[in-house]
Amino acid sequence: LLHLATGRSELRLQDVLSGSDEMDGVGRIFGLDFAGVLAVLYRLEGLGALKVVRTAGLDVVRIYTDEASLAWAKRYYEGLVG
Repeated sequence: LLHLATGRSELRLQDVLSGSDEMDGVGRIFGLDFAGVLAVLYRLEGLGALKVVRTAGLDVVRIYTDEASLAWAKRYYEGLVG
């Protein structure tokens, strides 16, 4: 997500799912549908990394951290195990 955001603090949810002109989205890369991407995003939201904001047609993901992606991945998977 941080790579897809490229310095921005907010991403359209559609870009997270499908990507943009420059880069594939998380859903496309990992073969996740909309519900799968949302499940991962809500889990990261619980860790304080981001906030999913769903309003009438303006669904966005606000990124609250610039911490390295690997550190967040480690936290995410540790939460699945423990």
